[in-house]
Amino acid sequence: MNVYQELFLSILYRILPIQNYLEPVYFYIYTLFGLQALYVIALYVTSWLLSGTWLSGLLAAFWYITNRIDTTRVEFTIPLRENWALPFFAVQIAAITYLFRSHLRPLHEKILNLESDEHIFKFLKAKFGFGTTRDFDANLYLCEEAFGLLPFNTFARLSDTLLFYAYLFVLLLMAAAPAVVAFQNLRMKYLWTSHMCVFASFGLCSTEVWGFVLKSVHLYTPQRFCPGMMDELSELREFYDPDTVELMNWIKSNTPKKAVIAGSMQLLAGVKLCTGRILTNHPHYEDKSLRERTKQVYQVYAKRSPEDVYSILKSFGTNYVILEDSICYERRHSRGCRLRDLLDIANGHIMDGLGENEPDLKASLYPRFCEEIKKNLSSYSMYFTRVFQNKTFHVYKLAKHK
Repeated sequence: MNVYQELFLSILYRILPIQNYLEPVYFYIYTLFGLQALYVIALYVTSWLLSGTWLSGLLAAFWYITNRIDTTRVEFTIPLRENWALPFFAVQIAAITYLFRSHLRPLHEKILNLESDEHIFKFLKAKFGFGTTRDFDANLYLCEEAFGLLPFNTFARLSDTLLFYAYLFVLLLMAAAPAVVAFQNLRMKYLWTSHMCVFASFGLCSTEVWGFVLKSVHLYTPQRFCPGMMDELSELREFYDPDTVELMNWIKSNTPKKAVIAGSMQLLAGVKLCTGRILTNHPHYEDKSLRERTKQVYQVYAKRSPEDVYSILKSFGTNYVILEDSICYERRHSRGCRLRDLLDIANGHIMDGLGENEPDLKASLYPRFCEEIKKNLSSYSMYFTRVFQNKTFHVYKLAKHK
């Protein structure tokens, strides 16, 4: 259910008479940017409803836009689930605010099936210090920078626009809960900052305060922000990644259109977008069965035998598997947070390198697959044939039969 947005959008694209002058990728991009406009409108309406004045809504929208570094990631990562979810969440908040202004109705709770989100509870338990976990999915979140602590320079940027001071003045107690979540989880910053925009503006709605704020903004904002904004608007750059471009071109030219390809989540998202090939594991992570499938595909970076890895990949109908040196030899994370370490822990194996291991972890009987396969040993070449490589990627074709 995680991609029903794209499914609906694809149907809409086929129905609307726009195929002749608008390519699918631009239709997708324009839709996402349009949703961000809806997001700002919803924040505007919510603040207006809370305060009773449109000036409060205008201030909420202004703060959201001027603090866009901390309120949204849409400008550099368009397909994020939050870019779909937050606009509709804000619309729901605006609708609930409107309904609750006049009368309240009893709310009936429903028992929800939380199986797909169980890894989140394990993640939160470990994040807040209530024990450790060996769960692969929870540890994957714990080690990701996006779920790390909030950088302190965020507060300096928010203070420059007077947003942070107003927020503390009006809603210090009410904002305690979402602030704690944002401190513990960097990704939640984008929900917290929109919350700040709405309620800080709502709190500053008296005539006296508004007079001071508008005078301050009039004198302070143009010289403080206009030069920087104009510089940002003048920057036009391309993302340069020749190895990935070479890989995508090779896949399009040298693999059948119905080829099934295995790899990391982040890479397969680009493979699907650029080549249209079939994927073994969908690059979204909110479904339990998809998480388990991804964990199995990631065994190519674990200490497993070639027979085991071949059987796992073949069970998903895999024709090609892409190995990334940046994952196999990862150094960005510390020991215990590298993907290969998370797999070793989940498999009950001792991690590589110097350092402590939990006492019940054991040495694996096999070397690390992603390293050993590059030696072209017969025990590996009988299952996997290398068909492409560059400085970053290695593509192996699976034998049709053992």
